[in-house]
Amino acid sequence: MGMVQLVVSELVTNARKYAPGPCLLTLEIEEGTVAVSVWDSSTMLRSVLAADPDRIGQHLASHQVL
Repeated sequence: MGMVQLVVSELVTNARKYAPGPCLLTLEIEEGTVAVSVWDSSTMLRSVLAADPDRIGQHLASHQVL
């Protein structure tokens, strides 16, 4: 469950920090699998950043966690 909490925390924090308005968190739990999705009101397309071990945060922006 700790990994799910980390993913949710990162995604929602980024949505609140960078989007101009509301965001929506959806969690779906089925047969031991958790699907997490976050929608935000930004109209900008996301850019994929190269991995940088010295950068704090933003590491989940380009990954799908299964």
